[in-house]
Amino acid sequence: MPSQSSSTMRPGLEGRAAPARRIITLAGELADELAHFDADELEAAELRGLMRGMTGTASALTRILDQLRECPTLTQPENELGLAAHQTVRSELEQAAAAAEDLRVTAESLCRLLPADALTRAGLTP
Repeated sequence: MPSQSSSTMRPGLEGRAAPARRIITLAGELADELAHFDADELEAAELRGLMRGMTGTASALTRILDQLRECPTLTQPENELGLAAHQTVRSELEQAAAAAEDLRVTAESLCRLLPADALTRAGLTP
Protein backbone atom coordinates (compact mmCIF):
# COMPACT_ATOMS: atom_id res chain seq x y z
CA MET A 1 0.00 0.00 0.00
CA PRO A 2 1.53 3.36 -0.96
CA SER A 3 2.26 5.92 1.72
CA GLN A 4 -0.14 8.81 2.08
CA SER A 5 2.84 11.14 2.51
CA SER A 6 4.74 12.74 -0.27
CA SER A 7 7.40 15.36 -0.72
CA THR A 8 4.72 17.81 -1.78
CA MET A 9 2.94 20.04 0.67
CA ARG A 10 -0.24 18.73 2.22
CA PRO A 11 -3.42 20.47 1.06
CA GLY A 12 -4.45 23.59 2.96
CA LEU A 13 -0.98 24.48 4.27
CA GLU A 14 -0.05 27.14 1.73
CA GLY A 15 -0.81 30.09 4.06
CA ARG A 16 1.02 28.71 7.10
CA ALA A 17 4.43 29.88 8.35
CA ALA A 18 7.27 27.60 7.24
CA PRO A 19 7.87 25.96 10.66
CA ALA A 20 4.17 25.17 11.11
CA ARG A 21 3.92 23.77 7.57
CA ARG A 22 6.99 21.61 8.19
CA ILE A 23 5.70 20.24 11.51
CA ILE A 24 2.26 19.48 10.06
CA THR A 25 3.83 17.71 7.09
CA LEU A 26 6.33 15.81 9.25
CA ALA A 27 3.60 14.70 11.66
CA GLY A 28 1.71 13.17 8.75
CA GLU A 29 4.84 11.53 7.36
CA LEU A 30 5.77 10.13 10.78
CA ALA A 31 2.29 8.67 11.19
CA ASP A 32 2.59 7.03 7.76
CA GLU A 33 6.00 5.56 8.58
CA LEU A 34 4.95 4.35 12.02
CA ALA A 35 2.17 2.34 10.41
CA HIS A 36 4.89 0.18 8.82
CA PHE A 37 7.21 -0.08 11.83
CA ASP A 38 8.21 -3.52 13.12
CA ALA A 39 10.33 -3.83 16.27
CA ASP A 40 10.85 -7.60 16.07
CA GLU A 41 14.51 -7.52 15.01
CA LEU A 42 15.78 -4.47 16.89
CA GLU A 43 18.89 -4.89 19.02
CA ALA A 44 19.34 -3.33 22.48
CA ALA A 45 21.24 -0.30 21.13
CA GLU A 46 18.54 0.31 18.51
CA LEU A 47 15.85 -0.03 21.16
CA ARG A 48 17.61 2.53 23.34
CA GLY A 49 17.82 4.92 20.38
CA LEU A 50 14.16 4.33 19.65
CA MET A 51 13.20 4.96 23.28
CA ARG A 52 15.26 8.17 23.35
CA GLY A 53 13.58 9.31 20.16
CA MET A 54 10.18 8.47 21.64
CA THR A 55 11.10 10.45 24.77
CA GLY A 56 11.95 13.51 22.69
CA THR A 57 8.89 13.08 20.50
CA ALA A 58 6.60 12.70 23.51
CA SER A 59 8.10 15.85 25.07
CA ALA A 60 7.54 17.77 21.84
CA LEU A 61 3.99 16.46 21.53
CA THR A 62 3.27 17.53 25.11
CA ARG A 63 4.48 21.05 24.27
CA ILE A 64 2.35 21.14 21.11
CA LEU A 65 -0.72 19.93 22.99
CA ASP A 66 -0.12 22.57 25.67
CA GLN A 67 0.07 25.20 22.93
CA LEU A 68 -3.14 23.90 21.38
CA ARG A 69 -4.89 24.38 24.71
CA GLU A 70 -4.03 28.09 24.33
CA CYS A 71 -4.92 28.27 20.63
CA PRO A 72 -7.60 30.97 20.08
CA THR A 73 -9.63 28.69 17.80
CA LEU A 74 -9.83 26.13 20.59
CA THR A 75 -9.97 28.41 23.65
CA GLN A 76 -12.77 30.78 22.78
CA PRO A 77 -16.18 29.13 23.09
CA GLU A 78 -17.74 31.74 20.82
CA ASN A 79 -15.74 30.38 17.88
CA GLU A 80 -17.17 27.84 15.44
CA LEU A 81 -16.94 25.01 17.97
CA GLY A 82 -19.69 26.13 20.33
CA LEU A 83 -19.52 25.80 24.12
CA ALA A 84 -20.16 22.05 24.47
CA ALA A 85 -17.64 21.10 21.79
CA HIS A 86 -15.18 23.63 23.21
CA GLN A 87 -15.27 21.97 26.63
CA THR A 88 -14.89 18.51 25.09
CA VAL A 89 -11.93 19.61 22.96
CA ARG A 90 -10.23 21.18 26.01
CA SER A 91 -10.76 18.01 28.02
CA GLU A 92 -9.45 15.80 25.21
CA LEU A 93 -6.37 18.01 24.77
CA GLU A 94 -5.63 17.79 28.48
CA GLN A 95 -5.96 14.00 28.39
CA ALA A 96 -3.73 13.80 25.31
CA ALA A 97 -1.07 15.98 26.95
CA ALA A 98 -1.16 13.76 30.05
CA ALA A 99 -0.84 10.64 27.87
CA ALA A 100 2.12 12.14 25.99
CA GLU A 101 3.79 12.96 29.30
CA ASP A 102 3.16 9.39 30.48
CA LEU A 103 4.79 8.11 27.28
CA ARG A 104 7.81 10.34 27.86
CA VAL A 105 8.25 9.12 31.44
CA THR A 106 7.80 5.48 30.41
CA ALA A 107 10.26 5.74 27.53
CA GLU A 108 12.84 7.34 29.85
CA SER A 109 12.32 4.52 32.34
CA LEU A 110 12.70 1.88 29.64
CA CYS A 111 15.96 3.52 28.50
CA ARG A 112 17.34 3.16 32.02
CA LEU A 113 16.34 -0.52 32.11
CA LEU A 114 18.11 -1.47 28.88
CA PRO A 115 21.64 -2.88 29.26
CA ALA A 116 24.16 -0.08 29.82
CA ASP A 117 26.71 -1.67 27.47
CA ALA A 118 24.27 -1.20 24.59
CA LEU A 119 25.15 2.50 24.72
CA THR A 120 28.85 1.80 24.32
CA ARG A 121 28.33 -0.60 21.41
CA ALA A 122 26.13 1.92 19.65
CA GLY A 123 28.51 4.81 20.28
CA LEU A 124 25.87 6.63 22.32
CA THR A 125 26.33 8.35 25.66
CA PRO A 126 23.98 7.93 28.61
